[in-house]
Amino acid sequence: MRGVLFVVLLTFYAVDSYAEILPNLTWGRSVVKVMADSRTGRVSMGSGVVVAPNRIATNCHVTRSAQSITVIKGINRYKVSAQSVEMTKDVCVLHTQNLRLPSAKLGNVEDAEIGQQVFVFGFPGAVGLSMVRGVVSARYPYLSSWIVETDAGFMRGTSGGALFDVDGHLLGLPTFMMKDASGGHFYAVPTAWISQISKQQALPVAPLSGTTFWENQKLFLQRGDSVHNEN
Repeated sequence: MRGVLFVVLLTFYAVDSYAEILPNLTWGRSVVKVMADSRTGRVSMGSGVVVAPNRIATNCHVTRSAQSITVIKGINRYKVSAQSVEMTKDVCVLHTQNLRLPSAKLGNVEDAEIGQQVFVFGFPGAVGLSMVRGVVSARYPYLSSWIVETDAGFMRGTSGGALFDVDGHLLGLPTFMMKDASGGHFYAVPTAWISQISKQQALPVAPLSGTTFWENQKLFLQRGDSVHNEN
């Protein structure tokens, strides 16, 4: 009888918890597709998230080879006129005009707790906007903030998208994955870096030089990870 009671209680708990963590799909309204082109054609495709009027945050590794950048949402296209760049942190803030999309609410990654639910929004591959559910697996202190690790496995094209908490606050940009014997580990850079870089002078769109912190193993995790892979 006690065993039956246990099962019943567990069932009610699971249903209640699931109801509390359903994502609000309207959060995805602030997430866009980012297309990077050279004079000879497309060089990269990723995601971005609106963080202020006419300002979109994305990863620099998405735009670093671009001579022109276009932000796409539905049937609308917006030309990027300039970008504020911090290549080492892999955060670029794109400048455009007449962007009629809501800005994401910036959260604080320092408030993120291990095990809390998170949601990754982005445009992987040739498909439309996607959402992946997961949890915060770990946090790593780095450059006066925190890198977030999540088990929400995202695919190539999601880089520069959005990592939201259960309240719809933007915690960071899904940026890269690393593989070891246990499988894939997925990481996001913090919103604190977005706020910092937004204040920097914007430069005309042009190919970028330098490498990101995660592309240089000496600059980041000393965990024995063997393979680095952009997403």
